[in-house]
Amino acid sequence: MTDLLLQVDPEALLSFAQQLEGRADDLEAGLAAERAKVEDAVRRSGSMYTRDGRTAPVFKPLGSALSGVLDRAESNVQAVTATLRHDATMLREFVAQHEAAEQRAVRAWETGEIQVKPRGAA
Repeated sequence: MTDLLLQVDPEALLSFAQQLEGRADDLEAGLAAERAKVEDAVRRSGSMYTRDGRTAPVFKPLGSALSGVLDRAESNVQAVTATLRHDATMLREFVAQHEAAEQRAVRAWETGEIQVKPRGAA
C-alpha cells in the first residue's frame, strides 16, 4: 500500500477564490442591469397609448407580478453569491492555515524536533 499525500497549490486555490468572487460580482451586476431593462420595457409598453404617459391600469397587475418574480430572482441570486463568497473565504482560510502548518513543520525540522524534511525547508 502506498502512502497518500495531499498536495496543495496555494496559488491555484487563491486564484480560484478570486474567480468565485468575480462570478458573484458578475451575477449581481448582471441581474441589476437586466432587472432595470425589463422593468423599463414593461413601463414603456404599459404607457405607450396613454395620454399622460403613465402606466395604463390594465398593465398594473402585470407590473406587480413581474416585480414579485424579479424580487424572488434577486433573492435567489443573493443566496448563490453569498455561497460563492463564503466558499472563496473558506479557500483563503484553508490556504492560510496550510501555509502556517508548513512554516511550523519547517521550524520543527530546523530545530531537530522532526526527522522528515518538510517541503520548503532549506
